[in-house]
Amino acid sequence: MQRMMTTAAIALVLCALAAAPAAANKSIDRPERFTVGHGTAVEMVPDLGRAVPIGQARIWSDVIRVKDATFLKPHFVGVNLRAGDELVVRSATGWVVETISGRGPKEMGTFWGLSARGEELFLEFHFRHAYPEPPFRIDTVIVGDVDPFGGGTGPESICPPGDFEDAICYQSDAGKWANVMASVGLMNVGSNPTSGLWCSGSNVSPNNYVLSNDHCITSQAECDSTEFVFKYYNQNCGSGPTTPDWQSFRCDDIVVSSPFISCEAT
Repeated sequence: MQRMMTTAAIALVLCALAAAPAAANKSIDRPERFTVGHGTAVEMVPDLGRAVPIGQARIWSDVIRVKDATFLKPHFVGVNLRAGDELVVRSATGWVVETISGRGPKEMGTFWGLSARGEELFLEFHFRHAYPEPPFRIDTVIVGDVDPFGGGTGPESICPPGDFEDAICYQSDAGKWANVMASVGLMNVGSNPTSGLWCSGSNVSPNNYVLSNDHCITSQAECDSTEFVFKYYNQNCGSGPTTPDWQSFRCDDIVVSSPFISCEAT
């Protein structure tokens, strides 16, 4: 997922892609992004002297653990890796969340990493030569408080009919299943260093455009910190548990943006 398109030109689209659950007493014309995590200060600086030699390379590794966390999302600072060196981020299951090189996405140097499902976030730094100073550090981690599927009180409003079904219900239909896996996603908006925020969105193009509500991402700065989460769903038709991992992509550009148009509840 390399690009993002936001629009609110058609009320029906806004209804179909309503924001994730928020408190029931909120006004529908002032949408709130659904908070599912909180920021925790963490000071992790790699001690490359502890690296293990593997052939001609060396590997430094460490782990961040937070009991009962539903996901962990790190904030990297001062990333500056030599050509050929890589920082691999894994979830508790061993799933590769992302591989970071150079100064990271868009050569920013300081940025929010992609999130790992579960209580553990593993880091592996593969390098060949010593560094005069640490090539990166982590200063904050967003800790998931609740499962985004089950942590809210229900939608504020919904345009009828309310006929949602779990994606897994279509697994037996190869054509529909492939389309569902390519098009259904959530957005983890990490521009706020104190919370993990969620909105809904869908892939609407083979050119990697994503459609969402305009209030979910309001600036290029928020786009740069937004994470698209795909392949995250209940594993049974009509119930959980959810998948143990998800697949994430970054937002590249806001291609089109239009002001929010509210949908009247009935």
